[in-house]
Amino acid sequence: MLHNNIVSAIKWLPEHLFTEEIVEAAVESKEIEVLSYIPGHFLTTERIERIIKGSKESWHSFELRNIPEEYRSQAVCDFAMRKSTKNIAAVPETMITREMAEAAIRSGRGNFDILACIPEHLWDMQLAYMALCTYIYEPYYTTKWQDSIMTTGLILGYVPAAVKTRDFYYGMLDEPKILSTITD
Repeated sequence: MLHNNIVSAIKWLPEHLFTEEIVEAAVESKEIEVLSYIPGHFLTTERIERIIKGSKESWHSFELRNIPEEYRSQAVCDFAMRKSTKNIAAVPETMITREMAEAAIRSGRGNFDILACIPEHLWDMQLAYMALCTYIYEPYYTTKWQDSIMTTGLILGYVPAAVKTRDFYYGMLDEPKILSTITD
């Protein structure tokens, strides 16, 4: 099989055939995708930082879960989240920020698993309302009201009990997008 770049070459390379030279060639390519294919025992903080620093701003991403946890610094996690909010599942809980949680919710419509990755201490009424509006009421319509009820229940299952106060439920009725959907 002929490969025209390092990414396609290492993508199919069995782990036992990786060498320091192949890994170094991948690092020097500055293609962010190589982070998804270099075996974890070849990665170092220095190599990861070189790839990230030199990577071209492209739409390509990488899977943070492929990087050993000890090398997942805040900078690496922030970069991974900018590339794909699905990476929130591999960000250590202590490094997940409010901005990461909001980005994951904004882009996660239909992917309820992302909500499970948001630490309990980040959930508040505003974040819960954001999830409800994003997952149910955008683009301002739902096909069946029964689906909206079921989805609301699913989302509220991820919201910690401490957030679900009487004021929270009254606030759900005050949200303009939610109110307009209920009264239509």
